[in-house]
Amino acid sequence: MSTTYDRDGNQSNDTVEQRKRERSQDKRQSNHAAQDRNHQRSQDNQQSYDSSQDRNQERGQYNQQSNDSSHDRSQESSQDNHKSDAQNNTSNSSDSTELESKWNSIENDYRAKYPNVTDNDVNYRSGEFDNVTNSIAKRTNRSRDEVTNEIRNWNS
Repeated sequence: MSTTYDRDGNQSNDTVEQRKRERSQDKRQSNHAAQDRNHQRSQDNQQSYDSSQDRNQERGQYNQQSNDSSHDRSQESSQDNHKSDAQNNTSNSSDSTELESKWNSIENDYRAKYPNVTDNDVNYRSGEFDNVTNSIAKRTNRSRDEVTNEIRNWNS
């Protein structure tokens, strides 16, 4: 296309109008392409959202199943712990009774070996012999288990 100019040196209206039409057409094509890209992004986003919703729903179902089984295991464990606690309390009370009995037979010899053990350390009420072993352990700078084992294995 040839450019024509009028006498003042301005391009002719035909050429200017032609360029405006071309620019307008380019803009429309560009806008259509942008709309197509936006539409595609929107569809991709919707698919991604749907997919994440599906995953979340699956996770929710899995978590619910997991929580249910954890709850069941927790209840079973709790029941086992209660049984075990009952057994331990029985054995602990018999251990404590045996230890108390042993202590009554060796107290004088024990206190002769450890003169820094006071009357307050060895005074206790029935069923509270743990207080004695704790007090002796503190007084002799040893652990409660060491004191308990020493009393249990004391040879008179």
